[in-house]
Amino acid sequence: MELYELLGRVGEVDAITITVRSLHESGLQHLFSSRFDDAERAFHAILDRVPHDKPAWYLLEHTRLMRTQSADMLPSQVWRGVHVHQTKM
Repeated sequence: MELYELLGRVGEVDAITITVRSLHESGLQHLFSSRFDDAERAFHAILDRVPHDKPAWYLLEHTRLMRTQSADMLPSQVWRGVHVHQTKM
């Protein structure tokens, strides 16, 4: 399922929001490709700008978990970009 977040009207969205959106998309692409170091850097970059961003915190923790779980296995055998949430954020 794809989720979308409305950021505002075209031309009215501030620069930080646009930057955070780009970092979030980049972090997800790195995570889906099992490039955990790059994903972690992207989520940290979001939190440097918006410290209370819940999705960035969640994805940062998820990235760290995936790195430890896949340490002895090829990433493609461990995760295919699907995550089953056990709780609400």
